[in-house]
Amino acid sequence: MGNTFKSWNDVNESNRSSQVYIAPNGHKFKIVIRMQDNTKFIVKTVNEMELLDGNSNMTNDGATALKNYLNSQQAFLNTYGKLDSNFFKARFIVYTVVKDTARTEKIQFTVVPRSEVEGLDANAQFVSTKALEAIQNKSEILAGIITDNQQSAQNEQLPGDVGAATDGGTADASGTNITEESMGNKFRYTMRTNGIDYECEFGENGAIEMEPLKGTGPIGSIAWEDPKVIWYTDADNTGTINNSPLMMDGEIENSYDKKFFTKMFTDKEFKNKVIAEWEAKYGDSELTGENLKGMLYYRNGNPIFATASTASNVEGAGSVDVVADADLKTF
Repeated sequence: MGNTFKSWNDVNESNRSSQVYIAPNGHKFKIVIRMQDNTKFIVKTVNEMELLDGNSNMTNDGATALKNYLNSQQAFLNTYGKLDSNFFKARFIVYTVVKDTARTEKIQFTVVPRSEVEGLDANAQFVSTKALEAIQNKSEILAGIITDNQQSAQNEQLPGDVGAATDGGTADASGTNITEESMGNKFRYTMRTNGIDYECEFGENGAIEMEPLKGTGPIGSIAWEDPKVIWYTDADNTGTINNSPLMMDGEIENSYDKKFFTKMFTDKEFKNKVIAEWEAKYGDSELTGENLKGMLYYRNGNPIFATASTASNVEGAGSVDVVADADLKTF
C-alpha cells in the first residue's frame, strides 16, 4: 500500500490531467491531495473550484465533481474503492474544512462505517464534523473520529500549488528517438484500459497516434515521459465532465498497457517486431501508390503495372497509351 501512496504523490508533483479536478463550471484546476492511510485523505483546494459554498459546506455539484476526480485516480481506487452507490451503502465520508490562506483551504476526509451514526440519512454521503458534533449521545468511536479529523485538518501540511490547470492535447505528446525513427509506420493494439481496438501510427515527434478501428471511443496520442506512459486526448478540452476511460489526459495505469507501450518506446527490437507483424498481416491492404499498382488488372487478368520480371510475359505490355476505367478491375 505504501507504493500506492508514493505513486499518488509522485503524480501530484506534475501538472498532468491525471491530477486535475474539473469544477462544476467546467474549469480545470490542479489539485493537491495526500492519501494518509486506508481511511483518511486530505485535499487542498481554491475557492474557484466550487467545491464548497460560502459557509464551507460541500455542495452537491462539488461533491459530484470531487467523486468524478477521485474515481479517475487508480491509486485512490486501489486504496478506498470506487465512490459509487455500493460504496455509500455501507459507508459515508466525514470532512473538516480549515482555511489555509485567504484563497485556499484544506479539507480532511475520513471514511466511516454508516453503523457508527444511528439514523443517518440513507442519502448522506459527505457529512461535516460540524454536523456530527450536533448529534446527541455520540458513540465513543464517532467522537474519536470527529476529534481526529479536526486535528488532522489543522496539523497536516500540504506543500504544493493549487490553481488553474493548462489543458493538454494530442499535440503535446512526444516519444523517443526509437519511436521517432518509425514515423508513418503502423500497428494495431487493443487497449486494456477501455477494451477498444486501435489503429496506431508513429507520429513525427515519436508519439503514438491512436484512432479507434471502428470509429467509437476516444482518439488520442500516447507519449513517453520517463518512466511514465501518458495518454493525451482533446476529448477533455470541451468543459464536459466525462469519467469514462481515456476521456481525459493522464498516466496509463493498466499494467498490461503500461508494459506494452514502455517497450514500444524503449525497446527497438520489440517495436520493430510489432511493426513487422502489422506489415505482414495488413501492409498489402494499405492504399498507397505502390500497392495500388498491384491492384490494377486488365480484364484478362494480366497486371497493368507489371514488374520488370513479369513485363515480358504480359500480353500487350508496352502497347497501351490510355486505359479507360472500364478496362480495370481492382481486388
